[in-house]
Amino acid sequence: MTYRRLAIVLGGLIYIGLWVIALNGASRWVPPLMLPLILGVLVGGGNWLNRFMGIERKPQQFRKRNDDQ
Repeated sequence: MTYRRLAIVLGGLIYIGLWVIALNGASRWVPPLMLPLILGVLVGGGNWLNRFMGIERKPQQFRKRNDDQ
């Protein structure tokens, strides 16, 4: 298991643990814990909508820096 996967698993477990604490009475934790879910739905929905409409991402084009100026 790579470090990235381990970090994702541990982060997910901590997030679920915080939800358990929030749902057992710490109600002021609910709004901050909702933010990642809402952002995930918005980003995922936007990506789905782009694919549904047939919009493809353009590759980034970087200009070389002019050192003369």
